[in-house]
Amino acid sequence: MNGAQNCEVLIRCDANARVGMGHAVRCLALADELTKRDCRVRFALRNSAVGASLAGDAGYTVYEDPEAPGPNDADCGTIWLDSLLDELGITVLVLDIRDSLPLAWLRQLRQRSPALLIVVIDDPSERRLAADLAFYPPTPAALRLTWPDFNGLLRCGWDWVMLRPAFAARTHLGLADTPHTSPPRLLVTMGGSDPAGMTLLAVDALACLPEAFEPVLVLGKAFVHDNVLDQRLAALSRPFTVYRNVTDMAALMRECQLALAAFGVTAYELAACGVPALYLALTPEHADACCGLATAGAAVCLGLAQETTAAAVGDAVRDLLRDPMRCHEISRRAAALIDGRGVVRIAADILAMFTRRETGDSYS
Repeated sequence: MNGAQNCEVLIRCDANARVGMGHAVRCLALADELTKRDCRVRFALRNSAVGASLAGDAGYTVYEDPEAPGPNDADCGTIWLDSLLDELGITVLVLDIRDSLPLAWLRQLRQRSPALLIVVIDDPSERRLAADLAFYPPTPAALRLTWPDFNGLLRCGWDWVMLRPAFAARTHLGLADTPHTSPPRLLVTMGGSDPAGMTLLAVDALACLPEAFEPVLVLGKAFVHDNVLDQRLAALSRPFTVYRNVTDMAALMRECQLALAAFGVTAYELAACGVPALYLALTPEHADACCGLATAGAAVCLGLAQETTAAAVGDAVRDLLRDPMRCHEISRRAAALIDGRGVVRIAADILAMFTRRETGDSYS
């Protein structure tokens, strides 16, 4: 693709126990799509050994801030980023972060490098106002954002949810279609790190349910509660199938008829696979975002994990297990919302704006 031959992309994202793995995973999907279109993509991460390993294993060059973040992190990585942008000749900067990188720095960067294309992914901070392209799922928080003096292009909708290509397939065997002789598989997945131990809450919730089902537990690469979990599982009469570091999550999701998960990128993955799911939220922001799926009839939101109980979670799971037609409707609505091709659209938008900027054409 001739228009992309000068497209030097730097993706600034992180993955760790605090922010989880979702930002890095979706950015890898975007990196792969941009690479297919002849862009050269590199990653910049701070305090993110897990994320660096993930991107490095995928074949990407990774730059890590040697100073970040520490007690004297006053510059928020701006000096390091300035150096990288100049050294690498970056023409597209993608930001998918939750740190304190300031709007003022981006505006200064815009003045110094007017040809640089700045892209933000699902960014609630004021940084979005300096972007050329801004992409958001239609969460309540995103829909409440205001855009004073924004001169870029805003894309907000289910079409812009970033998922790996494997989630674009449209096949799934739902609970209503599962043969009566086969107990349904119930997937439990609480993200790459699960800092709050929601996996333990889920295990307690499912342990005493009398319904017939096969619980499938997925632990992420940065899971930190192994000892406690092993003790809980050893004491249960119901066996749990446990997977770690799953490489084909889409295939595993499609083998399951119900899911209990932490809200995050996983929620959009399950929706694209047509798996009816109940979600626990780690933060008020996640609880608010989950309402977007729930309002569309595509999920069941259980609220903040720290404000619920194992008994309440178990009751909600039991109600869905006993209502396969409701599960079928949630599955249908979820799959209709998200087709898994968001990264294709986002990459196309980035390349279109980059190419038109290179050639001096306008973009709308």
